[in-house]
Amino acid sequence: MMITPRRVLFASRAYESPDIEGGFLILKDLAMGSADDPDTQAAFLSTCQHGETSDGVELLPAYSRSGWTLRLALQFAFSLRRQAAKFDIVHTAHVPTSLNTNILRRICRHAKPRGTRFVQTVTALPMPDDLRPEMFWGDAVVCLNEAAAEMVRQFHDNVSVISPVPRQTRLVERMAAPADIRQRLAGQKVVCFPIDLQRVSADFDLHGLCKSLLERRNDTAVVFACRFGEEQIASRTLATLVETYAKRVHVFGMIDWMLDLLAMSDVVVYPIDDQHKKFNPPMILLEASALGSQVVTATSVQLDSLLLDGTSQQLASNHADDWSVAVLDMVNADIHSGGAAVSFDEVYLQYTRLYCQLQDQTER
Repeated sequence: MMITPRRVLFASRAYESPDIEGGFLILKDLAMGSADDPDTQAAFLSTCQHGETSDGVELLPAYSRSGWTLRLALQFAFSLRRQAAKFDIVHTAHVPTSLNTNILRRICRHAKPRGTRFVQTVTALPMPDDLRPEMFWGDAVVCLNEAAAEMVRQFHDNVSVISPVPRQTRLVERMAAPADIRQRLAGQKVVCFPIDLQRVSADFDLHGLCKSLLERRNDTAVVFACRFGEEQIASRTLATLVETYAKRVHVFGMIDWMLDLLAMSDVVVYPIDDQHKKFNPPMILLEASALGSQVVTATSVQLDSLLLDGTSQQLASNHADDWSVAVLDMVNADIHSGGAAVSFDEVYLQYTRLYCQLQDQTER
């Protein structure tokens, strides 16, 4: 007897949107990973005008363009309400807010009587005092780390922890950095800060860290870049560093070849200490490790057992010297990680098991 594949709608911004960190990237990796799964038929909301297929994923007309604005959010809500009841599983990934909670709960109430079940991946949490039971409306809720799951279990009895891991094919097929950038970084030990500077603690001496790195090892280049928000990379600290160390500090701003930059980096540094309410662990650190870079982070980042031993260090201190020593130890070790300790296939299997459980409960 032929088994009908489960139909899963991965509900996020347009499929054609650039690869930026967040729930979109988790869902797009899962959707494209389903191309090799005969038991799953994946669909994604899209800017296409007529039904199309890309990499084995069904694209559903929804958006006038890619990106995310209030108008596009309304297009998302209308399209999802229209499409949700046609699928066995609808999978969303987002930060719960009052606005999206109200919209998604209504869509859920509309589709559930028709047999649709909802998986809600929570990519970050509001502050503890702002948490409300109605924010966790899915049939199953997935958190990215155990600390977040403990908080959500106060409000929901079906909570799992599945950490984000990048799909290997996406890393291999990454966009290449411009040739002149590759030439500028050639022959140097590259230390990359792929961060939003606005989230670096005011107590953290970023200037002191970079100054120490550059003065202790003459073949080091320090690079700053981000995936979105050009203004998030601008600061007086960087302007001073560029002026002082002209050819060894590079500020690339917002780039779409971030994966290639991570692959060129010897060490990726993430000195951000507010991870309790952010995307944690950051996908970008797992991407960096999978591409062979070593990682230095604050202790609040929930890496757990995701990275191979010896390829990461975590620091509780905000002192520039402590970070400089840790980063230089990594540079001097010249270790390339060769991949994360957890594979994307394992993550995909965890999600498909969850889909199966929800389907079984529906049929009973």
